Amino acid sequence: MFSDIHVHHQPSEKEVDTSKLLSAMDSAGVEKVAVFSWYGSSLEEQEENIKQVGKIVAKAPDRLYGVAWIEPGHGTKLEFLVDLVERCKFRGFKMIPTGWYPYEDKILSYCQTMAELNTPCLFHSGILYFGSLSSKCCRPVFYENCLKIARFRFALAHVGWPWTDECIALYGQWRSLFRKGEITSRLFLDASPGVPPAWRKDVFEKLVAFGADEDLIFGTDWLITGEQAENNYLSLISHWKDFSQKEKDLAEKTGFSEKSLTNFFTTNFNRFFSGE
Repeated sequence: MFSDIHVHHQPSEKEVDTSKLLSAMDSAGVEKVAVFSWYGSSLEEQEENIKQVGKIVAKAPDRLYGVAWIEPGHGTKLEFLVDLVERCKFRGFKMIPTGWYPYEDKILSYCQTMAELNTPCLFHSGILYFGSLSSKCCRPVFYENCLKIARFRFALAHVGWPWTDECIALYGQWRSLFRKGEITSRLFLDASPGVPPAWRKDVFEKLVAFGADEDLIFGTDWLITGEQAENNYLSLISHWKDFSQKEKDLAEKTGFSEKSLTNFFTTNFNRFFSGE
């Protein structure tokens, strides 16, 4: 069994059939899935997309974890985050810097609120295939100020590709300060593509050599939607099986210990969301 920290829900007029999704998870050996709401181009669209994910995960909250994609650029209120966690039972948040930088004070206020809610955030890091042309905002080092927020748990997706060395170095900075007791934040790395196959072995070898595999989380960056037909669910099962096996083979070849393998596929997912 393994868990997937990076699955997007594409909104549609038709709701996802949760029973079929759970059946697909069972067939593929997936224990838990973090389901991201889709980006909203306005506050109203953002809220509707989040509501759709809320309906899906409410039917199986022990296995489907709702993650709300919020856009600070829309003026999203901090009270909205509180409501999503306390009333709607969302497990986490997602943010992508689209014209803003993660070190800005107004962004850190969102992170502070998340920390107070004991709810983590997964950030995009690295190149950004968006029409906003704002990849310059997503470099891993720009998340450095997030380290100083007390008890804030966050993950950087895609190991910051193509700035993977920079991302691993930031992890080293966090680890050093954390071990010295100077900070209480927790930094995880999301291994979902991102990193293309031609670069992947090199990145995994560096993660192991640096000890960053200890806080690495498995993810597919895949997609679910209410429009999925039966053959699409079969494709989802196939992708989960094939990609997880490739990741396992690569992890073993690059020197992951048994503990790191377990952390990668299950434990770190749980640690990220629970804070334990």
